[in-house]
This record gives sequence, C-alpha cells and structure tokens, in this order.
Amino acid sequence: MTISTKAGAGALAASLALALPGAALADGGPGGPGRGGDRAVPSRVATKLRTADRALDRAADKAADGDSAGAATALATVRRSLASALKAGQKRITASGGRAGVASANVLARTDDHVVTETAALFDEADGTLTDAAATTLDAALDNRDAVIASIAALDDDTKADYEDVLGRIADDADEETDDLNETLSDDTLTDAGKAAVQAALTQIAATKAAAEAQVSADSGNSYTSDDGYGTGTAASDDDGDCPGRGGGRGRGADGAAPPAQTGSYGQA
Repeated sequence: MTISTKAGAGALAASLALALPGAALADGGPGGPGRGGDRAVPSRVATKLRTADRALDRAADKAADGDSAGAATALATVRRSLASALKAGQKRITASGGRAGVASANVLARTDDHVVTETAALFDEADGTLTDAAATTLDAALDNRDAVIASIAALDDDTKADYEDVLGRIADDADEETDDLNETLSDDTLTDAGKAAVQAALTQIAATKAAAEAQVSADSGNSYTSDDGYGTGTAASDDDGDCPGRGGGRGRGADGAAPPAQTGSYGQA
C-alpha cells in the first residue's frame, strides 16, 4: 500500500517533520554489505541484504528466460529478506544504537533504492504474473525505506543529527528513481496494472523525498546539498562515507572520481 493511500504525500511529510549495482551488494563493492563497506553494519542486516540481492539477480535471470513464475518466486524472497533486514536494522536505529544504527539505516535505504530501480526494469513486456510480483516488490522496497525514515524521525534531536547524511542520500536517490520510473513509463511496454504500479510508486517517492528533506531541515536548520557529488550533505555526521555512491557515475564526485576507498567489511559488527 502506497504512502498516498495510507496517509497522503503531504501528511507523511508533515508527520515526519515533528533507499548499487547488484554485484556490488552481493560481492562487497561500494556501499554493499560485503568487503569494502562499514564494519558497523550488523551481520544479521548484511546477510539478509545479500540474500535479497541474490534473489533479485535470480528474478532478472528468470524474467529474461520467460519464466515469470520463477521470477515471481525469487521476488518473494527479495521481499522476505528486505523485511527481515529492516526488522534487524530498526533494532539498531535507537538512541543507543550508535554507529551501527547509522550504518544500518544507510545500507537499508541504499538497498531499497537498488531494488526499486532493478524491479522497475522487470515491468517491460511482463505478463500478469510477473507484473503483480514486480509491483508488490516495488511497493515493499518503498515502504521499507519509509519505515527507515520513520525510525529516524522517532529519535531524539541529538541522535537524529547523526542521520542527516542518510536522509540526504535518500532524497538524492528519490530524484534518480523518479527519472528511472518516468523512463519506464515512456519507453517500456507495460500492462495497465504495470502503469498503475509505476505511477503509484512515483507518488510515494515524491512523498518520501519530502519527508526526508523535511526531517533534515527540522533537525539542523540546514538544507541538504550534495554539491561534492558524494551525498555527504551540508552537515557531515560522524558516520561520513558509510555507504559511498554507486559505480557508473552515480554518487561520484564532480570530476568523475570515485569516493575515497574504505576498508573493513559489512557484517562484522
């Protein structure tokens, strides 16, 4: 169920003012829960996100082979794994969660973003079975990310300040997702149900961006910017760089350079 159905885009933003390439996630590239990420991401969160990513790859392969039922089964695994990762991550997004909480929110949101963009591609020429599964998975990823924002919004002001970069990256991701989904509507062959799912997702993404930006503004009095291309925001937290940008130019600096290399591995905390 989309945010627009549950509360309305404006209502969500008001209430909260009081989301990588698959190989990177699975194998530990930039921002993924494997090698090269942040040691603070709890292993339970990282493991579930790797499972989700592998299942997303299987869904794409099955869809390419014309096996809609197999793709739908794989997408069901994606949804279960995202839900499990969210449940574990939310236990760390607390006043006492520290760096593990920030890192969990970061990787959860970025994985949700990855699922959104990859699932959008599955609507093209999909039959009813695959369209329904893709729509349900798209909605689940968006709802999971909104749950991350809600968890951050529930924190005290001092703790919320540590999450400003996470919220800023979510807003940036929302812009890119909007572009991707608009291209899906204009360029791909969709069923009526597929079009409706994508249009509903666009409405929810707009509400998500507004909620994330409102929360940053309410907490810091500063507008989030990412002029450096790395999504660090105007007020860097102690957690800067937990989840660097994707490859292929997204999340890279203005000169095209990748963010500074990181050490450590997700799933070690």
